[in-house]
This record gives sequence, C-alpha cells and structure tokens, in this order.
Amino acid sequence: MSVDQTISTFYLVPENIAKNTEAISEFTFSHRIVGWMQNMGRNMTRIVNDKRLQDLQEEMVRRHKGHSAIVIGGGPSLEKYEHLKMLAKSGYNGAVFTCDKNLVSCLKAGIIPDLVCTVDGAPIVANFYKDPIIKECYGKTKAAFCVQTVHPDVLARWGGETYWFVAIWDDPYKDPQTQQINPKSLTLTFHLMSGDKTILQTAGNVGTTLWNIAHYFQLNPICLVGFDMGYLRSSKVKDTPYYDTFHDMLKIQNKLSAEALARCYRRDYNPAFKNHSTTDLIFESYAAATKHFIALAKQMHGTDTINATGGGTLHGSMVESMSFQQFLEKYKQ
Repeated sequence: MSVDQTISTFYLVPENIAKNTEAISEFTFSHRIVGWMQNMGRNMTRIVNDKRLQDLQEEMVRRHKGHSAIVIGGGPSLEKYEHLKMLAKSGYNGAVFTCDKNLVSCLKAGIIPDLVCTVDGAPIVANFYKDPIIKECYGKTKAAFCVQTVHPDVLARWGGETYWFVAIWDDPYKDPQTQQINPKSLTLTFHLMSGDKTILQTAGNVGTTLWNIAHYFQLNPICLVGFDMGYLRSSKVKDTPYYDTFHDMLKIQNKLSAEALARCYRRDYNPAFKNHSTTDLIFESYAAATKHFIALAKQMHGTDTINATGGGTLHGSMVESMSFQQFLEKYKQ
C-alpha cells in the first residue's frame, strides 16, 4: 500500500532539532491533544467531504508554476515596516499567502490573498475570521486547514472554499524507499480517516506551513515577510505568547524560578539586516526546522527563499536577505 503523501519524508523534523524541544512538545501535546481530537471529531463530516490540498495544488501549478510568491507571517515586523502598505502599492501580481492572523489586515490594505492558512486549534483563532470584510475574499481566497487541530468555530466563521491537510506527527512509512507503511503511525491514521487528505509538514506553526505549501505549489522564489520567529528587542518577556507555556511547564517540573524562565529566552543578531531581536526556545525550534527545510528545498528542488522580514532569526547561507522593497521591484511581474 502506498500513501498519497505530497511531501516526501525527508521533510520530517531532524532528530537533533526535535530533541532540543522534546519536553516542550510533550507538554504541549499532553495539554492540547484532547481538545484537538474533539475538534477533529466535530469537523470530520466537513473534512471528509471537503477537498484535499493537492486538489488546489493542481490549480496553482497551472496558474503560477515558476512564479514568485509572498508568504505573510504573523511577526511584529510586518506592522513596524508597513510591509502590507508596500505590497498594496506595488502592483505585484504573483501569489500571496497569509497566516490567519493577518487576513483581515491584508483585506483592509486592499490585498486579496490567494490563500489563508490555520494550524492552531485554539477557539480564539476564530476571531481572525470575525470581521465582515472577510466576505469580500470569498471566491478569491482559498483556505488551507489542518485536519487534526482546527476549531469548529473557525469553520462556522469561514464561508469560502476549504482545502485540508494532515500535519506530519510521525513517519507514515516504515521504509520510505519501499513505501512500506507504518501501521502504528498517527499521521497515516488521520490521512486514511480524513479521506486521504494531503500529508504536510507544518513544524508546529502556520508560517512554516505556508512556506511549505508555496514550495509544494512549485512557486519560486518564495519571499517571507513577518517571519520574525521571535519578538522585537523592545518586547517585554511577560507579554510574549509562550511565556505562560514556559511558566506552567517549569512549575509542573518544580523548576520554576526567574533564572529558569530567563533561560527560555535569548537575544539574536541578524547579520544581514544588522539588528537584534529576542527569541525563545519554541521560536528557536521553529526557525531551526524552517532553515533545515529551506536548505533541503534549495538543494533538492532549486527553490530559493528570500527573507524580506527586515530582521528576525531566519538568517544563514540557506536564505537570501533583501529589503521587501527590493524584492517587489525585482519580482513585480
């Protein structure tokens, strides 16, 4: 039996990266798995009857293969550098993908994305689809939703076309070379339960998911904005999104202290943009996995990734860095 897997298994997160945040991953899964599975159960009729992400892939390859794409993350630099205003004025006609957090901001700036994506299973995410302006993108913007996690309230709010994917939680193959399946794989189980929905690496965050979808759609180069994978240097640690996770995890482990919390964060210097930011253990793991995938995509498929965020933790030989204005001028058509 062969699994209709769209992204080959070298897109599994390497063990050395996964091991660095093993305790955090176990804590996250143990606290969220019940809610995620309840979400999936309530959504299952829609999931089975809706389309697969590979159905959209076929359309996007016909329309955009070999063209550039812009992927909009949820980082604070997007607002700081007014990248949406720049995009709206540019006349750019390539593909535009956005995370759910910035869909309304895109629409209010006059940008209608080709794709919006949701991975997070928290009910509060439905607020990203609450604004009435969302209706303006129906029929134009497609949604990519994660089978295992998306909350039913998101489906209740979103009225456009929906395409589903299964996030890779483990290897569906015992042997990728012979495509011998792993019958104990949760990923395989969800793939079969959902009506053979696309298997996709998310690395646990919507930004990397969107980058991977752009790569899967054969878009090249892929430009990233709002991909801080961290926080502005001026951010207060207690206001960062994962502070409560670190606090609660350390408390359960009887290791909570100011020093232990401080070790969850570090300063990062981006040599390309010559600025500093703050990151944490979770964002650091996201960035490490994303850089690994970017390097593989370049090596194996010739996909170029450009970081136009203006800073953040995605830097190194695997990415090209330039200002967003430079990208828009170079790849306008």
